[in-house]
Amino acid sequence: MAIEETLNDLYVEKSWDERVEETAIRLSPTSPNDIDPWKKIPFRTSAGTKLTGTTTRNILKMFFWYFVLPSPFFDEAEL
Repeated sequence: MAIEETLNDLYVEKSWDERVEETAIRLSPTSPNDIDPWKKIPFRTSAGTKLTGTTTRNILKMFFWYFVLPSPFFDEAEL
């Protein structure tokens, strides 16, 4: 199954220097896992004109079966 989404922002990985700077700005000590490694950049030209675009993302659909042993507490019709 494919879903088409509009693209408004791009996500780019932050450089090591940007991560260090973000850690230094925070007042409380944090672990490296608390720093978001991605920065959001608007999807625009260098002149500031908004670009339009779409992307297609595939979603995996799974089916499965499971079996339940009969129980004295439930009637088979209820299952």
